[in-house]
Amino acid sequence: MRLNRRAEAGFMEALVAMMVATIALTAFMGVLVHTAAEEHPPEVSLSFLDALSVEDGVIVGIDEDVLRRECGMMGYGSMAVKVIVRLPDGPVTLKAGDVSGENLGFASGTMAVPCDDGTAVTAAYEVVVSSA
Repeated sequence: MRLNRRAEAGFMEALVAMMVATIALTAFMGVLVHTAAEEHPPEVSLSFLDALSVEDGVIVGIDEDVLRRECGMMGYGSMAVKVIVRLPDGPVTLKAGDVSGENLGFASGTMAVPCDDGTAVTAAYEVVVSSA
């Protein structure tokens, strides 16, 4: 930018400087709004899985009421659970709940589940939740 004898910038130089500042601020605000608007999947709570057990060859401890309470406590929109236990008689599956929505959180893993005869078996679980 060239200055005249009185150290003043010309009209065009001032206009260009203003445009550069405006474009930079617009780009910054665009990035800020984009990152703030991103929806992150809900964090999945697995504490309700502690109620699982196997009684008479059936997985018990989780039903629709348990999932409804968990959704209410954690602020989920909906929730679905699938648990598979391999018993000597064959695999047993528990499916409960249904998930609807776009922003989904997912958790899976294995855990020890107590049986009514005092032993424990390994269970594989999948939990899917949607935000409210």
